[in-house]
Amino acid sequence: MRDHSAHTPTAYPHVHYLTAPVRAAARKAGDAEAINLWAGQAHTLAENCPAGELVRRWSAEARAAIEQAHARLTAPGEQLT
Repeated sequence: MRDHSAHTPTAYPHVHYLTAPVRAAARKAGDAEAINLWAGQAHTLAENCPAGELVRRWSAEARAAIEQAHARLTAPGEQLT
């Protein structure tokens, strides 16, 4: 990476065009594993469960975080820093 970073595409849409032939060949071969290559840095955090379950859990977690923040901001004697 250090040797070639000055000469490589770093972001979309450059990587899209660079990988287009790989994705086209994957579509032709029916290889779903190679069609979309947009994993990003946090791909290891992906979970194998239904999307609805994730949305419900993330919604509950966001609601709890908002409630906790609200409680801290409105607690008597608390000062904002």
